[in-house]
Amino acid sequence: MNLTTIFLPDDVLFDVAQQNKTNVLRFAATTASRTLGVDPVALFTVLEARELLGSTGIGRGIAVPHAALPDLGPPRGFILKLARPLDFDAIDEQPVDLVFLLLFGERWRSEYLKVLATIARKAHDSAVLDAMRRATSAGDLYGCFAGPEPRDGALTIAKT
Repeated sequence: MNLTTIFLPDDVLFDVAQQNKTNVLRFAATTASRTLGVDPVALFTVLEARELLGSTGIGRGIAVPHAALPDLGPPRGFILKLARPLDFDAIDEQPVDLVFLLLFGERWRSEYLKVLATIARKAHDSAVLDAMRRATSAGDLYGCFAGPEPRDGALTIAKT
């Protein structure tokens, strides 16, 4: 799967400074709502509700908050590199510094699962993660992310 059709270069947010997980989700919802033309409060509400089901922190410093919205089409993604790692209640109890926000319309749920699996494979590749963490700009970060998909196994994701 080609993630560059879902995560666009202009949707990379670099050095995001927030105090906690809730503020990260609120910031992400506000930013994404401008791009997608959806209500930021409604978006934040569904992201927060999803997070209450179980953390979207999948381990290795990565979180993949995600939500279905009735009026959205195919999956769209946003990448946030946090200024400092934050507690995200991740499955490995490690703080999160890379956030992949994934939004999709209800009819696109199976496509979203493919995107999630592809992100998980990237998360399993230490070279990709190290390069993303060393990135010094949004463009660098996107370049690291947009590279070829790793071919080794996928990281197991808890509760999607």
